[in-house]
Amino acid sequence: MAIPTTDELCERIARQGGLTIDLRSGREPVRGFAVASAADCEVSIPLDDFSPERLQRFIAMNDALLQRPEQFLGAWVERGLVYLDVSTVLDDREAAWRLGQRHKQLAIFDLARGESIALTPDASASSSAALVLERVG
Repeated sequence: MAIPTTDELCERIARQGGLTIDLRSGREPVRGFAVASAADCEVSIPLDDFSPERLQRFIAMNDALLQRPEQFLGAWVERGLVYLDVSTVLDDREAAWRLGQRHKQLAIFDLARGESIALTPDASASSSAALVLERVG
């Protein structure tokens, strides 16, 4: 598998609305439940300001985590913002649910169905990164 460039990743994120990818191998899981690995490795960037340079800065800031086995770059577009995080993908929905709650996430993502699963009744199932609106500047 070829590892895409940041230019290619940015184009795909904007066109597809998001992705989950292992930056070490280029592997993109198609099943399982994606959940942020830690609350402090999430950012949101206005779509109009999203660029390969900003994506590269996020990757560089989180390189130690992203180099670990089974850690993925998670990205999605919602309400005019691009959300980036470091995710893990678990086969077990309940385990992903518990990890998401422990990391104070609003949702987990079912890769097979392409759907967010809200973790709290009042969550809009939007993004966990909405809690941590940081800028990669």
